[in-house]
Amino acid sequence: MYWKLMYVCLKFLRMKINLKIILFFISFAFIQQLYSQDTILLLNGKQIYCKGAYSNETRVVYHKLSKNEKIKDINKEKVYSITDSLGKRTIIYDKDTMNGFYLTKEQMLLFIRGEQYAAKKFHTFFPFLASLCIGGLSAYSIPDPYGVAVVALVPFAYGSINAKSYKSNPNAELVNNQYFIQGYQTKVRLKKTKSSLIGGVFGYIAIAVLISTTK
Repeated sequence: MYWKLMYVCLKFLRMKINLKIILFFISFAFIQQLYSQDTILLLNGKQIYCKGAYSNETRVVYHKLSKNEKIKDINKEKVYSITDSLGKRTIIYDKDTMNGFYLTKEQMLLFIRGEQYAAKKFHTFFPFLASLCIGGLSAYSIPDPYGVAVVALVPFAYGSINAKSYKSNPNAELVNNQYFIQGYQTKVRLKKTKSSLIGGVFGYIAIAVLISTTK
């Protein structure tokens, strides 16, 4: 009985050690993957994590982080910078007033930081809910095509209103920077417009279908 108990304990310990070894190698592979990737920073504030990113005259080419490492590319005019796995950053963006790029590299980076802050901190529940109600009311009480026109106009009305304040305070050095504020407000307007459009269309269609089924 004693030896059987010892055998079970040893077997359990061996399984536990093997599990720890497996978890260690999985963690190691994940960390290696994390730190061996390149990062493409886009002008809209989004980031693409990839491998082997490089730029030619018109495109930025990269390999997706997948098993087959599919090759993708993106218009160079949409890219701010490429940061390689060693942390070396190559700035692709350049000021070009002929093509509508009026900000310097430093100003554009602040603009992008503002977009990223808005993407993370600004939530669009109220514009969605308000437009959902307006869309439903338009379908119920306003005859076509005027009801559809209301649904189409509301998102642009919401989007045209600048955000007056931050939802939470960003870095003290950025809170009053005009380029950071411009980036923040640009992203907020875009998010409000998109959310309002989705809410308005959903509300209009939902009530229109409900009315048609009850006739």
